[in-house]
Parts: sequence; C-alpha cells; structure tokens
Amino acid sequence: MSIEALWSIRFGAQVGNSFTPLPNAGVVIAETGRLLGGDAWMYYVGKFEHSGAGVFSVTLDVKVHHQTGGVAYDGRPLRDLQFDGQVTLAAGHQSARAVLRPRAGGPDLHAELKRIAELP
Repeated sequence: MSIEALWSIRFGAQVGNSFTPLPNAGVVIAETGRLLGGDAWMYYVGKFEHSGAGVFSVTLDVKVHHQTGGVAYDGRPLRDLQFDGQVTLAAGHQSARAVLRPRAGGPDLHAELKRIAELP
C-alpha cells in the first residue's frame, strides 16, 4: 500500500458523515515521507509516516504565499498555520480523508483527497 502519488485536495467541514467543501482546493505530492503542495493562497510542506492499516500520521506547515482574496478555513484572515493529524486511505487507495488539528488550537480542518497521478 502506498500513499506516494500526486493528490488533489479539497478542504471542508465535517459534520457527522456529511462533508461540506470550502471554496479552496489544491494539490499535494506525497513522496518518501514528505508532503509538498499548495493552492491559490498557501503552500504546504510536511511529513508523513505509516501508522497502521491504511492510516498515515502527518505533520504539516501551511504558509501564505499570496495574501489577496482569501480567508483561512476558520474564517479568520490568512496566516501561517501548523497542523498534526492523520490521513486514512479508502479501499482501493484512490481516495482518502484527512483530519488536521491546528497546533495552536481551534477547529479541526477536514479534507478529501483523490489520487490524480502516479509519481514518475
């Protein structure tokens, strides 16, 4: 089982089994324990490690690269954020769900991921 691939990522709020997407989405590359990605306003750099059947622990630093036009997932102004969390692969490993907890406190950030390409 490998999480190593190019993934699309869509952020949102999770209430029960219902996922409500936020307007921002991006891409993430997972390769050799590293996470690299970004969207229109922010870039992501982090690490992952396998922690169980289809589950990966992640740490992620999220930094602002373009200040105009966006707000953070919690409705506050864009700012640098740090998260710890986990990614759980779905059967077939073509999609995944993530729960990211901000290190500074606040609401969890949820995400849906879809594998869009294998790495060369």
